Amino acid sequence: MNRLGMRCGRLFFLWCFLGSAACSDPAEQAEIADEDAGTIESVVPIDAGSGCAIYVADPLIEHSCFHAQMGPFRDREVPSAKGVPIVEVSRAHTAFNLKLAPDGERYGGSVRYDVRLPGAYAFFVSTQAVLSVVESEGGGEVTAFSAHDTEICSLLPRVQAFSLDGTSYTLRIESDRPDIVLVIEYMDEGALENSYRTQCDGSQAVDGGDGGSGDAGGTAVSTDAATGVDAGEPDSDMACVVDLVLEHSCLHVQHGPFATVSGSEQAALANVNMVHTAFTVTFANPGAGKVGYRPNQTGQYVFYVGSGVQLVLTQDAVTIPPLFVEPVPGCDGLARAFVFDLKAMGKYILDFAPETGVPMTSLVVENVTALAPGGWSERWETCE
Repeated sequence: MNRLGMRCGRLFFLWCFLGSAACSDPAEQAEIADEDAGTIESVVPIDAGSGCAIYVADPLIEHSCFHAQMGPFRDREVPSAKGVPIVEVSRAHTAFNLKLAPDGERYGGSVRYDVRLPGAYAFFVSTQAVLSVVESEGGGEVTAFSAHDTEICSLLPRVQAFSLDGTSYTLRIESDRPDIVLVIEYMDEGALENSYRTQCDGSQAVDGGDGGSGDAGGTAVSTDAATGVDAGEPDSDMACVVDLVLEHSCLHVQHGPFATVSGSEQAALANVNMVHTAFTVTFANPGAGKVGYRPNQTGQYVFYVGSGVQLVLTQDAVTIPPLFVEPVPGCDGLARAFVFDLKAMGKYILDFAPETGVPMTSLVVENVTALAPGGWSERWETCE
């Protein structure tokens, strides 16, 4: 198993379904039924059927595993479980490093989680901690509709899933260790098959959609269209390969976070500096649109754009030639990759040249060096 515990067949499933998800109203997808004795029973947007159990699906586990390894990170000192929790862990797509307080021979504490939308939430932890979710108002404990080992992510070996329709909750945590990592993900943001799977009567677990054949087809990259430079294909003898950078970026297209900016010709441009974000860039004028970008580190950066759009990068009115320009295989919403060498804190302008009738484009910017230290040509990784 590789460093993220990813498996090629599941990644093929992810590529097939990742960009096709329609973001339906989460309030219609999941709700909570208030039962007796102060206990909240979970109701989830799929029916597992008699003799079947619901599990968190591998694409969401892999997404969370990326955050556990790559961040963004937030450190939190957690006080004891007594009293009203003053530490909150509500930021989405974030790995929280929690320092628990001593509690007898164990460690524990309480934190606050504020729900932004009603629905199902997956709570991943880095150790076999005991996690309880309690309504801040009324004190009723929420029953998990799923709790199991992740199996494919050694950084986050355990996950529990809850349906939450309140506004604020208290998370009570107990562990044999003082330091744990916590990642919380909203499960109803995209296609259900990317978040839920079922297992019936001891049979092999099945994802919510067709898992595909496990073939990594479509991962081979083309030669640079502009310079003829070979971008570095994976070894043809590899039975299974993963494009780490594309896989990570495609997860953001599916799960967000999302932001919309307007491209313009004005002196003051909107920026797309926010990391790990799926942007929608709208074009104020037909055939034109610019945004600003300022990297915080020196290295290779990839700019993934949608179909029908060309991209020119400039700095101080000087065009920066791309290292590679390649088509993007298997990720709906992203059609082409432009790779550049950028300097930390440099002020760059992304000048889009959309085809006639194209009103907007998707845009994901990633630091290639951070995800693949060997650079664009070395971004491949084997999987089982």
